[in-house]
Amino acid sequence: MQEYANFSELAAHNAEGIDYLIHIAVRNPDIVILAVHGGKLEPGTSELAKELAEQLQATSYCFISLKEGWDLHLTSARFDEPRCVRLVERAAVTVSIHCAKGYELYTYVGGVDQQLLDRIHERLVENGFNVKIPPERLNGNHPRNIVNRNKRGRGVQLEITEGQIRELLKNKEQFYIYCNILARTIYTYVKRTR
Repeated sequence: MQEYANFSELAAHNAEGIDYLIHIAVRNPDIVILAVHGGKLEPGTSELAKELAEQLQATSYCFISLKEGWDLHLTSARFDEPRCVRLVERAAVTVSIHCAKGYELYTYVGGVDQQLLDRIHERLVENGFNVKIPPERLNGNHPRNIVNRNKRGRGVQLEITEGQIRELLKNKEQFYIYCNILARTIYTYVKRTR
């Protein structure tokens, strides 16, 4: 696996439109939903991010790898693609969708925006979804993590297990319910913090 130090190094060795795509939908710029490991890196994450952003009428940013394997993987702390950075730095609320290894059905809820992550944790559990506190390597609390580079310096990172993502993609009703729980929780949080 090639390990790149930053996005410019990745872009120097790979071509947009051939090796990867970047999907951006600009709506409400105060809320940005991210999937920086979409496509073949962490399948299903870009689909979840797009649906969540659409339900929330938020801006979405998805990096979609078209290559097999992990060659285009940049850690979230190294992810500095310029368009993404601009969107995040202008936002007040950011949520990043990731896929964690494992076939059990659960979501790790991490990040630095403690109030929002607590609310997401509670709402998912209330609606029958399994939630766990992430291990350190998945906790999303690094200050350089792209999700924490918004105006407030704190975001939420959701690490959804492969098993849970597969289940959501198989069952469209559950997929929409899951995204709707997140959308309503984020909407209520934003409304109360203004």
